[in-house]
Amino acid sequence: RLPEFLIIGMGVNVNETSFVGEYRTPPTSLALQLGKEVDIDRLEEKLEQRIYEVIELGKVAENEIFAYFASHDYLANKKVSLSLTGETGIAKGIDSSYRLIVVSDGVAYHCASGEVILH
Repeated sequence: RLPEFLIIGMGVNVNETSFVGEYRTPPTSLALQLGKEVDIDRLEEKLEQRIYEVIELGKVAENEIFAYFASHDYLANKKVSLSLTGETGIAKGIDSSYRLIVVSDGVAYHCASGEVILH
């Protein structure tokens, strides 16, 4: 059974061009990556449009949703570390509770929250 609701949190550095502090991974922004300032209103509109498109997927069968996520999984088969456990392994998709599966030395870890570090 699919969850009745889903809360997704996302932070995006949009037009920042400098960052103060020490970081494990140097931060960036869309403006730095694109080499130009980004229209925040247009970005918000496009993100909202894509989120609604994904939400519409909720009207299809659960196996179709998992197939959709699997075909759009950026982390699939990439080496990652989990900040909460310190485990490093290979990302293998999501389980039926929508937790990230990371396999390390033949053991599957199911991560519900925390930072995922891509290597």
